[in-house]
Amino acid sequence: TVDIPECPILKYTENGNYVYFVHSFRIDLENDKLGTVFVSALSCFIMLLMLLVGVFICGLDYMRDYIFVDTSLEFGKVVFRLILSVFGLIFYELVMVLMRALLVKILCKDSKIKFRSKSMYFYVASSGYFSKKSYFAISFLPSFVSGILLFILCFVVPPEYFIPVYLILVLNSSSIAGDLYVLYFISRFDKNLLIKDTGKSVCFYSNV
Repeated sequence: TVDIPECPILKYTENGNYVYFVHSFRIDLENDKLGTVFVSALSCFIMLLMLLVGVFICGLDYMRDYIFVDTSLEFGKVVFRLILSVFGLIFYELVMVLMRALLVKILCKDSKIKFRSKSMYFYVASSGYFSKKSYFAISFLPSFVSGILLFILCFVVPPEYFIPVYLILVLNSSSIAGDLYVLYFISRFDKNLLIKDTGKSVCFYSNV
């Protein structure tokens, strides 16, 4: 985390009064090594916990055969299963990005949106300033809705498609680690707070 002084922001409120917000804190998502370690550890912990739940649900032998490929299956079925998993993950990432972009536009119509990627992850960067409630909705609502739908889908699809869907659910659950890290800092401020997420950093602006 890095503290960087910036100029005040002028916000026009509904009652016609002007309120000043001053930059007070910034989380550097690219260079915050301690934060990166914490987020990675939390993400791995959630992922491991979800995998253990998956083993409990369908059994260790079934999980092992799926992940390390059951040699009793035909080659075509193995390839199809792997392709289905890869495309499922890509589709999930795109849907999550579009859901967050839609929420950004709904909550801040004038915000400019940029789609970016890092490693295998896609994310949304915006120029808008959001309240604590709005930022919370943008961060967690897509994961919450997707998590419920994926959980239901796990028990609706045929048994042979359970693992691909469940792996996406695992990814969905572990991806909230970074949002939980930011939420910790948000909780330290009062409700009169504006938040700007550029994708590379998250800036907090307190009411004067």
